[in-house]
Amino acid sequence: MVLPGRPSAQTGAGISPKGPQQVIRGRPDWHLPGPAAFTGGVAASENRFDKQDVKILALASGAVILAGLVVAAVILIGTGREGSQKKVGPFPAGLASAVRSDLKDGGPYFFPDPFGGNKNMLLALENGKIVALASLLPDTKTCEVKWKGSQNAFVDCHGDKLKSTELARYASSVGQSGNLKGILLIDPRQLLPPPNPA
Repeated sequence: MVLPGRPSAQTGAGISPKGPQQVIRGRPDWHLPGPAAFTGGVAASENRFDKQDVKILALASGAVILAGLVVAAVILIGTGREGSQKKVGPFPAGLASAVRSDLKDGGPYFFPDPFGGNKNMLLALENGKIVALASLLPDTKTCEVKWKGSQNAFVDCHGDKLKSTELARYASSVGQSGNLKGILLIDPRQLLPPPNPA
């Protein structure tokens, strides 16, 4: 089929079998006449929301926001009761052989209180044994002790150097059986005095 005004191999430029017609110059128009291809003849006014749709959307949005607030409240209530949720006791601090290797390679390091309290500790090696040193200077409530690698020593809040044997420590052991075999266990309930107090 040859469209009027379109060139074809049979008829020549702009000439149809029915006779000469107007020749269209420039780019061809490939749009089809009639309603737009994807609208299916839907009137624009039918795409707008009516009052009922707005009410449904508002109610659905409100329900989603309310559900989010309920979930947030449950999470806050559940995590806000630390004292009743977390029982202080011996806790696993990692595979003892891995901790020992880390301490040999990098020196002592800080280990936060896993129960969110003020019983932070410094893990260190003392005569080849892993110890969990209290990060507070003995007989104080606020003087923090830190490991200073540049000085190769423990240093208190006054800048005084200390040896590990001058610091209190939490009871620690390595699990011997079951799921805890080979695991370093630290008990923050048992604060032991320094073996060689300053």
